[in-house]
Amino acid sequence: MSNKSLRVLVVEDQAIAAKAATMLLTALGAEVELAKSGEEALEMVKEDRYHVIFMDIGLPGIDGLETARQISYSYSVPIYALTGHAGLSDEDKEYSSITRVYSKPLSREMAEDALFYATRELPDNKLKTSLATIDIELGTHLMGKSKSRAIDMFTLLYEELPNEKHRMVEAFTKKDFEALYEIVEVIRDTVSNAGVPCLQRAANRAYSAMSHHKELHPCRELIWQMIGEMDMFVREYPRFFGK
Repeated sequence: MSNKSLRVLVVEDQAIAAKAATMLLTALGAEVELAKSGEEALEMVKEDRYHVIFMDIGLPGIDGLETARQISYSYSVPIYALTGHAGLSDEDKEYSSITRVYSKPLSREMAEDALFYATRELPDNKLKTSLATIDIELGTHLMGKSKSRAIDMFTLLYEELPNEKHRMVEAFTKKDFEALYEIVEVIRDTVSNAGVPCLQRAANRAYSAMSHHKELHPCRELIWQMIGEMDMFVREYPRFFGK
């Protein structure tokens, strides 16, 4: 998907910041719409399909974190935070399902970076994303544009994920929530630096659910989906890189 195919929603209440971000993203080829509040954004996502949302955190009324949380509950769409602060805590990211944080004002370099990640996700008619199991281009980008380091990361995952799966299943069988939570967190952090979009999304969802519920039962389905994506990666690796 090229930038020209991307439909972008910018949620920003400050007129100058909103216009600057809109002009910049439009110049990069995206089709951009603007919401001036969280309430307006929640209505707009019901009516249209967006490939990526840029969310100001300091919105009046419903703030950016709560708006992002409500959108993420119903739609699988990447949401990138725009903030004038130092960043977001892990708790805020988990609560809102925000995947990336960019400082304001949005620079051309940051906008290009954000749209690059957005183009890795190809939505279908139900606003669900169809992601690659292995994305070499994304992995290269994440590893400082070094393909050799990206391949090293893929190989590390191929070698280690079977062991991590065994540990997850063992902890799940024993109903050891704390041990399982720790394993999921480590895998989530590791795959955030690898070109494995399907597994990254599954790990983020499992980790967010476990962080929210603090018990195993409500998270069972997401944990098994994560394990399934781990298996899929291990099966696909030899097709890309040989055994």
